[in-house]
Amino acid sequence: MRPTFICETISGGNFENIAFRFNSRWELETEQPVPDYIRKQLISAYKIYENQNKLD
Repeated sequence: MRPTFICETISGGNFENIAFRFNSRWELETEQPVPDYIRKQLISAYKIYENQNKLD
């Protein structure tokens, strides 16, 4: 399974089922280009997700 995300922006931009991964330098790579502000939010959300999994 590959991680994907769905995002809809206030301005009406839609990003659906965009695959992503972190490379060995912990840089985000996405299957399609996305704006930097979405990339930053995705990184933050993924860090929260990982921290929650450590607590379980």
